[in-house]
Amino acid sequence: MSQDTYFSLDWRDAPSSKAIVEEIMRIFKDLDGQGAARMCLSASTAQGTVRFVEGEDGVAMIRRRNNKTVRTMNTKAKEKYFAELFPLAHTLARIQQERQTYKSRMIEYKEVNPESHMRLETVKRLILDLALTIKVHPTALGIKGEGHGQFYVPHNARVEVEQVADMFKYLNRNASAPSGFIRQRKFKEGVSPIPDNVLRLGLVETMVGNNVIGKVDAVVIIEHRNLDEALIKQGLGCDHIILIMTGGYPDSATKEFLHLLSTNAGFKRKPFLFLADHDPAGFAIFQTLKYGSKTSAWVNPISVCPQLEYAGPTVDDLRKSAELSRIKWEQQHKANFPRATDAEVKKAADDWQRMTEKRIEAKLSNATLKEKERLRSFERLGWLQRQTLLKEEVKKMKQGKGIFRFANLAEAGAPNLIRFVESKVKQYCPSRVAYSQPVELFASPATRAFRDLSQSLVSQDARAATTQGDVEAVNAADVQVSKAQAKKQLVTVSTTSAIGTGKKVDDVAPSEAESEETIDLAYWANYKF
Repeated sequence: MSQDTYFSLDWRDAPSSKAIVEEIMRIFKDLDGQGAARMCLSASTAQGTVRFVEGEDGVAMIRRRNNKTVRTMNTKAKEKYFAELFPLAHTLARIQQERQTYKSRMIEYKEVNPESHMRLETVKRLILDLALTIKVHPTALGIKGEGHGQFYVPHNARVEVEQVADMFKYLNRNASAPSGFIRQRKFKEGVSPIPDNVLRLGLVETMVGNNVIGKVDAVVIIEHRNLDEALIKQGLGCDHIILIMTGGYPDSATKEFLHLLSTNAGFKRKPFLFLADHDPAGFAIFQTLKYGSKTSAWVNPISVCPQLEYAGPTVDDLRKSAELSRIKWEQQHKANFPRATDAEVKKAADDWQRMTEKRIEAKLSNATLKEKERLRSFERLGWLQRQTLLKEEVKKMKQGKGIFRFANLAEAGAPNLIRFVESKVKQYCPSRVAYSQPVELFASPATRAFRDLSQSLVSQDARAATTQGDVEAVNAADVQVSKAQAKKQLVTVSTTSAIGTGKKVDDVAPSEAESEETIDLAYWANYKF
């Protein structure tokens, strides 16, 4: 697959602000000179514009061809289109001069341009048209995404990221001080918003001696953010799972973050599992995360997670949930009624299972005509043929009742959600013995030296105790050094220098390391469309 054949826009490769403004101006100068003024429309429906292809690296994804430009030749349509495009282009040029990023909805709300009368959908469409035409990622145009994704980091593990703190300083950086605009962040135990504009990231799993006490076994992606109460706070992910909550259809920051996780050496052997509602919308989210979407095909190379696996739940998972939860229910029933006989417990369990299965069956619904058409679109696009499990579920859904929500698994009891997720992690990650050293992004020389010294002390004390035949002393040595190391690591995490600056991680001030290029807006002020 040739890179010249398909669009691949990455904000990391964007030109300077001055070059961006010059490219935007070139479009309207072509109009002044009665040029063709070709625009690459984001909403193009030309045949062959979007294709499902497999690259030379074996990664399949949805791509956008770059040879499908549209010439607005019709006079009336041309005037209307460019009458809307010009004020937006002027606004984007002013944003580059002011070095201030905005969300697209701010343009609609007239916070950036008081004379704007465009709807949000029109603003987004025109921004993408400009981005595709001049081949620059929308983020480099000064437009921030609407982020709503979250992720959970388990106990004794952390995710470290390098994030661009100032996009315009990044675009206009020079070689003398290339890292002054970088912000280094460490995400430890708990739920955090997914950061945007991440350059790279790493996973740190805490080691004490030769033992990994903060090992991450899998990355689990779920559709809903409101399930954190049922999953995280009731026991899931406390020690071995990173949980990503997309909050519905994933935003750009969530897709890029997941892509960086999947390509990081620390996550190479870890399964990525997707759990969502059993409906076309849930399947579409899976398609977007694994293969990319048609509406943003030009950024799919930096937004897909190739090793993502669809893990359910399936219709069979839902229908079997009552049966699989019966043992736990019986145990709880015996605890609540200790004088009940085995026959009484069995009868109560039979009644509970029958009523639960009845409620579960009532949760299943038929796909609407619109939903069935969406299912057929998955088949036409081609990616569904690669997903055996999902293909079978789509077939069932088209023939009968098959629509339900992921949260419906809780009909058999809230712990059933945890049991289901844990069973999927165990299924896709059967061995938790194999371990590879994670990639630590910001470890200082002092941190690495202390870790090596502490592990050496553990080995020396263990050998001495073994020589004396005192097995208990071996364990005591491990525990003693482990506590000291854990305390030292806790202090080190909060004071680690940010790539040699000697400052705390979140206190790195962006430097003025940018080239002094001025942007002339006189053209826009004098232009009369």
